Amino acid sequence: MPQLLVPAARHLTIPVTTVDLPLISGRVLVKGFTLRETTGTAAAAAQFLDGTAEGGDPFIECSLGINESVRDWFTEAGILIQSGVFLDVDSGSVQGSVWVIPETIIGKVAFAGLIADVPNVVAESLLSIAP
Repeated sequence: MPQLLVPAARHLTIPVTTVDLPLISGRVLVKGFTLRETTGTAAAAAQFLDGTAEGGDPFIECSLGINESVRDWFTEAGILIQSGVFLDVDSGSVQGSVWVIPETIIGKVAFAGLIADVPNVVAESLLSIAP
C-alpha cells in the first residue's frame, strides 16, 4: 500500500510577549504548539484564533499558572485553519512555538477528503487511504 508522505511542519516562534501577535496568514494545518508563562510571578491567559486579528474564531484556549507550560500535538490530521493563526494574549506574559503546514506547501488538497491539483503519486496515496 502506498504511503502518504506529509511534509514537515514549519516552526513559528512566539517570543516573550504580553501583547497580541499575528503568527501566519492564510490556510494552514496546525500540527502542535507549546506555550509557557514567563514572569514566574503571575498567571497568564492566551488563545489562538483562526484569523489575522482579534475577532477570529478561537481554536485553542490556554490558562497558565505561575511557571506553568502546556504543549499539544494534533496527530497526523492537524487542525485546519482557514485565515491564519493569531495569538491573543488576554493577561500575563507568554512564550512558545506553533508548528504549521501552510497550504502552499501541501498543494490544493481539500482536507475533507476531496483531491485536486496534487501530484498523481500523492493523489493515489490519498485515494488508497480514503474511507
